[in-house]
Amino acid sequence: MIAYFAGDYIVACHLIIPQFESAIRNFCEMFNGEILRTQGKAENGNEYKSLEGLLEQLKDALGEDVATYYKVLFTETNGCNYRNLISHGLLFENDFNENMADRFIHAFLLLGQLVLLIWEKQKQKCDS
Repeated sequence: MIAYFAGDYIVACHLIIPQFESAIRNFCEMFNGEILRTQGKAENGNEYKSLEGLLEQLKDALGEDVATYYKVLFTETNGCNYRNLISHGLLFENDFNENMADRFIHAFLLLGQLVLLIWEKQKQKCDS
């Protein structure tokens, strides 16, 4: 967040995306979702599911609109696809700007709001 508020959007964007992906993975685990998949044969071990796969798995928990928003923003080739473009070094310095960083911050804030709403619903169920 220091980079974001300092206006260093290149650094902010490079740091926020992996943190967001980790947060989605944690959110998935909250719902007992699978975050690993086997690599071909079982003896080859496991690998982490892609962000696309996690978002698909969380469609019910997030809501279809939010899941679609995240996919378009981060992983859809017909959308912004920022996660893949940044991770593979396909953007230029002038592509990183406040608007892009604002989108990533918005994605995080939205996820935080959803976690709180779901937590509140769970708490109400327990209290009943």
